[in-house]
Parts: sequence; C-alpha cells; structure tokens
Amino acid sequence: MEKKLSPKKTIFWERAIPDSIAYYEMCGLTNDPLLNRVLKRCSYRKVFLLEMGGFVQDYARTEDPKKALRIEKLLEKSYRRVSCHLVKIPFWSVKKRLDFIVNHL
Repeated sequence: MEKKLSPKKTIFWERAIPDSIAYYEMCGLTNDPLLNRVLKRCSYRKVFLLEMGGFVQDYARTEDPKKALRIEKLLEKSYRRVSCHLVKIPFWSVKKRLDFIVNHL
C-alpha cells in the first residue's frame, strides 16, 4: 500500500513497516528474511515518535506499563535501524503535540 502512494505528498501513518521489527523482537523473532527485504525498500522523510505518558489498560492495550515501555524503546530502535529522521515528542497535551508536529513538517 505504501509503495502506491506519492512520495511528494505528506501522509501520516499511525503504524509503518519498521514497527514490525519491534513486535518481532518482542516475540523473540529477530531475523525474518521477508521483513528484512521489505525494510530495505521502505523510506520515511520524518517519523514522529510520541513518548508514552499516562498508561491506561483497555480492550486494545492489554500489556502492563513495563512491557509498553519496552515496546516504545524497541520502536525507537527499529526506526533508527532503518535510518529514519526520528523526532521524539514528549508526553505533552494533545494540542501541544499537534502544534509541534505541524511546526516541524
């Protein structure tokens, strides 16, 4: 799906291909040949990584805070692995995060 989109347009993804690296690592899978091939072809102009703040377990987020923090660290490592321009955003209010992103496009 990503390959079909214009690289000239600004597109926001909630998740992207490098996220898979983090989740593979969480499951103990570290060297998947298919994922490695796909990663070589993915490219992102800029990645905004929103740091975890108040943690709430719900129907979708079932892990504990310690595991969630580990996932956050693995996501950062994954994007750095594919040499993305990574911008970490602290746990600010939604408005402050949004303003920061808009000002840093």
